[in-house]
Amino acid sequence: SQLSRIISLDHDNEVIIWTSATENWIQDQDPNGWDRYAAERFDHQYFDDMNLIKNMVFDLDVPTIGAMTGPGFHWDAPLLCDVTIVSEDVYFDDPHLTSGMVPGDGMGLLLQQTIGLKHANYMLYTGCQIDAKTAYDWGMVSEIAPKDKVLERAWEVARIVKSAPYHARSVTSALCKRPLQRSLMSDLRCNTLSEAYSTQISLNYCNY
Repeated sequence: SQLSRIISLDHDNEVIIWTSATENWIQDQDPNGWDRYAAERFDHQYFDDMNLIKNMVFDLDVPTIGAMTGPGFHWDAPLLCDVTIVSEDVYFDDPHLTSGMVPGDGMGLLLQQTIGLKHANYMLYTGCQIDAKTAYDWGMVSEIAPKDKVLERAWEVARIVKSAPYHARSVTSALCKRPLQRSLMSDLRCNTLSEAYSTQISLNYCNY
């Protein structure tokens, strides 16, 4: 959650591309993470989760481009960017509720913000997946690119953005972020606490 803040302190960063170092998005997770880091669970779910989302939208005062090179879970980071370019094999879902958890760590909030309340609520309740084309048609992503061209296209868009005067693109970035900032100010803390609370209840039942 500190990375966005550190990046924001370097004024040489005029356009930021947020991407993955591999051909896909996040693929691996620690199956024993909840047990391994039990003592830090609240810090992770409340402070880290909330600040990861908040810092990307409030600290980065320059244009941001999310380049999602392939499918993976926790796709919220590229969706928090001003522009989101995805590969044609990407899909989106939110499996929290179907896994017994409250969808409160930002993904559900982003769905409601980008694809509309009814589409989003349906995905949250059913855990269904949508492909890249559907995400584009519903306004969730800006552009679909061939899998091996996502990062290249992100750089092309970055150069277009950077060709505008510095002051103009900086203020435009603030305007582009403003709708999402309002949503996060209203609902992010409530959503994050809701998921943390539901997780603790689930653990209490398991340990009863």
